[in-house]
Amino acid sequence: MDPQHSNLNSQYLKGWSEAFLAVLVLMAISNVFSRYSIVILEVNAIVYFCAAFSSAALVMLLIGGSGVLARESLRSLDTWLYGFLLMFGYILTMALFSFITSTEGTMVQKISVIIALFIGWFFLGREPTRFHLLGTLLATIGIIIVLAGIDPSIRGPVYLLAFMYGAVQAGRIFTAELHRPHNTAMNLDSDPKARIRVLGFVMFIVSIMFTALALSIAMTQIGQATPFFPGLPMLTDFVHPETLIAGMAAGVLIIAPIRVLEFSSTSIIKGENYAAVLTLTFVSTFVWEWATAPITGLSIEGISYADLLAGILITAGGLVVAFDKIRRHGRTDADWRAFVDYMPQDIRLARDSHELALGAINHFKGNRDKAALALDLPASVLEVLASDQANVLGFNSKIFSKVARNYRHNVSTRDPLTELINRGALTTAINRAIHNETPFDLLYLDLNDFKPINDQFGHEAGDALLIVIAQRLRENLPNDSKVARLGGDEFCAIVPCDHHKEHRFDIKTLRTRLSEGISISQTDELLTVGASIGVASFPKDGGSSDALLSAADRAMYRDKANSSIR
Repeated sequence: MDPQHSNLNSQYLKGWSEAFLAVLVLMAISNVFSRYSIVILEVNAIVYFCAAFSSAALVMLLIGGSGVLARESLRSLDTWLYGFLLMFGYILTMALFSFITSTEGTMVQKISVIIALFIGWFFLGREPTRFHLLGTLLATIGIIIVLAGIDPSIRGPVYLLAFMYGAVQAGRIFTAELHRPHNTAMNLDSDPKARIRVLGFVMFIVSIMFTALALSIAMTQIGQATPFFPGLPMLTDFVHPETLIAGMAAGVLIIAPIRVLEFSSTSIIKGENYAAVLTLTFVSTFVWEWATAPITGLSIEGISYADLLAGILITAGGLVVAFDKIRRHGRTDADWRAFVDYMPQDIRLARDSHELALGAINHFKGNRDKAALALDLPASVLEVLASDQANVLGFNSKIFSKVARNYRHNVSTRDPLTELINRGALTTAINRAIHNETPFDLLYLDLNDFKPINDQFGHEAGDALLIVIAQRLRENLPNDSKVARLGGDEFCAIVPCDHHKEHRFDIKTLRTRLSEGISISQTDELLTVGASIGVASFPKDGGSSDALLSAADRAMYRDKANSSIR
């Protein structure tokens, strides 16, 4: 088997293994430990999770250390959205559990599997297989059994809360899958701690949101002997030793690993499949509660036969989806035949298909994993087209336009090393802004002292340094800027003039940030490069892309000359 294809298979199995580890072990232990802390230790659940989220953030930030993607993670809308959805999910859970038992609540929350299926299908174009639909149907029947047994007097709020939680959890899972700083970090081979660092900032935002909400609730109850509603935190709960110790232990040992596994697995196996694995939490929690009952003293006698039947159906549905996906991924023939047709008469379409496939592979220097990810295809499809010497195979008509679009967005307009846009895409963006008469500043950057580093430590070290510089540019320019690598050690950025004053004020800060020491795996030395920066403004300095690039280039050389004097 092709080593690249074998590597993709191992990555795929790794994603499923991470999902099963998170759900069958860590989430189940988390549920048991949380219940033990609340029932036996009598801790406040809200303050317990405040301590858990805060300690999880702290340990991940300490492990991740300083480096790239820190500022980008904090400024990312994905991070704040994930934090809000996670916090809102816990609020909905507590509200739901105030009406029904935790067993019933855990099962009706699996409505997120149905919602995730439709999100993946209708919004992300991931058509489910027959077995995926069958598994979802089994889970749905189990959920209906639980919902049918709800007291009619409370069905309205329970149904509403269950649907809201399902939507929020599905949204959180897809936010984790599509989280841009984390996905960038997963491709940073030069900084293996980047993923932990990104997730540390994600959990930092979560802990800030959750703690601020909890403190606000507690402050409104000052002077009260008891909380307005059972379970609401009082200020005394924030200094309760058992609550803080239990929460901090859970955060470091359980919550932090769960978040790492969740983000990693969803980015590999996709959100709707991770949601299917979550259906196993009922059985896994039941098993762990039963196994640890002699130690924890928790009772599991409150589970009815209807609950058990529903739990079995929901679990069976999740297993059907999981094993079907794993089985299908291992079958190369089933993979590529769904995307490729035999077309000896349509020479043009076959040739175009080969150009897209081989172009993507060449763009990523033979790395078929990255090429497949960029085109949103199984690597086996690229493998088949690359080995088709007769040029009689091509993408079928259903997916050709999608593959071509992905090629334009993720390959032909991208720099393969830094994943910034390339010169062609930059020129297009400049011309579009000029056509729309949108004022902007054009930055032209050239690194100082890069060549000696590249010569001394080798091209791999030079590439790693360029990746870090690209990340620093992303982090330190406004979010709506377009950053490009022109080639070598030259970069450009389009900065809309909405941020004109901010940007001009930050030029010195940007230069300082770029010149900070860089640590890479190829050498123990702390590397330092400077940057000469030229700025041209539209419409003041030119009315075409060539004129603006020339003006910015001249300004950059003036800055380089001045830097030799400074």
